[in-house]
Amino acid sequence: MVFEILSPEDTATRMFIKLADCGGMGIEGIFVIDPPTDTYYVYRQGNLDQIGGPCAVRHCQIEFDEIKVLLA
Repeated sequence: MVFEILSPEDTATRMFIKLADCGGMGIEGIFVIDPPTDTYYVYRQGNLDQIGGPCAVRHCQIEFDEIKVLLA
């Protein structure tokens, strides 16, 4: 799994290049976290989809509320 936490300096182009690189390596769980907006996304096959709750990748359950606490 990969967690990309966005910073104010990130650009969409740079972010999508990084995500495509991770996808090209066969990584299945690629997540993007945008702390200022408290928004979470999953990247799959070139698409970035917003997610609103726990997310599963294979047998792993990701609890974003727990991650939010760590970023505070």
